[in-house]
Amino acid sequence: MDDFEKTEYEQLSQDWRHRDVLTWQFPSVLILVGGVLVAQAFGLSGEPPWIRSVPLGLGAGLATCLTIALRQNLRLQQANKDAIMALLGKDKYTTRFAFSRLGSCLLLGFSVIVCIVLIVLFFASLFGSF
Repeated sequence: MDDFEKTEYEQLSQDWRHRDVLTWQFPSVLILVGGVLVAQAFGLSGEPPWIRSVPLGLGAGLATCLTIALRQNLRLQQANKDAIMALLGKDKYTTRFAFSRLGSCLLLGFSVIVCIVLIVLFFASLFGSF
């Protein structure tokens, strides 16, 4: 491996690690902020029912945006992995990518579920179902 390939490998690896950290941060932010917004919505018991829809709508919007951003991040992380593997050659393989990918896919699924729940809560509050 020449100097150019070594530099490219190091940069791709650093970018892959950065994206892996982001993959774990997106759901954390989603749970924290989404939980606060849901708690705020259910704390508005004396207000008109449609008022609950405001924090739930913000939570649903945030969940949707973060889920889309997480999916994009995972696509870019996969592209980095493919570039690293192409640089190393087909004969070199590590299970490091597979384990991280499994966790990332689970987090994406979790984010999708939270997003759907928040959207359902938003529409339920909008139409006065609770």
